[in-house]
Amino acid sequence: EFPPALPRMQGLLLLTARLQRGVQRLSTRPISQFVAATTKMADDVGSGSNVAEKKRLRKEMKGRLAALSPEQRQAQSHQITQQVLQRPQFHNAKRIGVYLNMPEEVSTEALVKAIFESGRECYVPACRDRVMNLYRIASLDELASLPRKVFGIREPDDLDTRPHALQGPGLDLVIVPGLAFDESGGRLGRGMGYYDAFLSKARDHARNGGREPPATVGVAFDVQRVDAVPMHATDVRLDAVVFGQS
Repeated sequence: EFPPALPRMQGLLLLTARLQRGVQRLSTRPISQFVAATTKMADDVGSGSNVAEKKRLRKEMKGRLAALSPEQRQAQSHQITQQVLQRPQFHNAKRIGVYLNMPEEVSTEALVKAIFESGRECYVPACRDRVMNLYRIASLDELASLPRKVFGIREPDDLDTRPHALQGPGLDLVIVPGLAFDESGGRLGRGMGYYDAFLSKARDHARNGGREPPATVGVAFDVQRVDAVPMHATDVRLDAVVFGQS
């Protein structure tokens, strides 16, 4: 009877070793990352129809964005920039986080220039180990010198020494990209959860310091407007969305 049981015993020992390695890998990650990841997975499992609707909407939005001409993108990006610069959230902000756009997104080039010209501090995204933070850039010249990384977007790489958004006073305003938005601040991202996780941490950082959380403003072309974005419990609703007009 013993020989047939040996392969099963070997299989159990192998499984145990794999589980131990998995626990060791998890133990090296910050608990906040683990909680965020497991919460996101629980939401996904518990709302299958919501996940399916997000997947369908992402596909639809990518098609809509691909259909925009360069001229339409440029014209609406200019409109949106002017609207953002006139908003009280911008006027009241000293430290502003802003994404550096991919070709199909609303251009932030003019907005970044305006931030520097007005003497405000500018913070841009960078990722490490699938965790995003926003890091301070001192000038347009420094921005132009940053290496291009994923999707050809410039990112700082000296992350250990560069000032970032989750220390000191934090940010006053964050300009947020996405695939779809609604009038109530609902936002659909690209499915990685980078901005939802960052905005949650930025709000916690502000509250822990007894400060108001940063204002959050989404920017979008007119084709990215929908009636209602499907939202999970971990999705962050924005304070406002600025839409372009065709």
